Amino acid sequence: MITTAKGVTGKLACKVRIEQGESQRVFWERFGVTKGTGWLYENESYEIPKTVKELFFIKYIAGINFNATTVDGAKQLRKLGQLAKQHNML
Repeated sequence: MITTAKGVTGKLACKVRIEQGESQRVFWERFGVTKGTGWLYENESYEIPKTVKELFFIKYIAGINFNATTVDGAKQLRKLGQLAKQHNML
């Protein structure tokens, strides 16, 4: 079981994406990542950056939906990240 963002891997992200029935473009775009870079993460050619792992953890492991495309949503996401760090969750 994954308890922190550090446990997020490309293989896990690929598994979740397929379970969600999403294309690489749709899935990775929500994290600000291109389809090509997402493919590299899924194949573990590149390490997923810490910030992307944290967003993945918040959405898919903790089950908290977020919308960072609005100012209020981004502020809430930042506040959530600060709380998670205080409690060693990320």
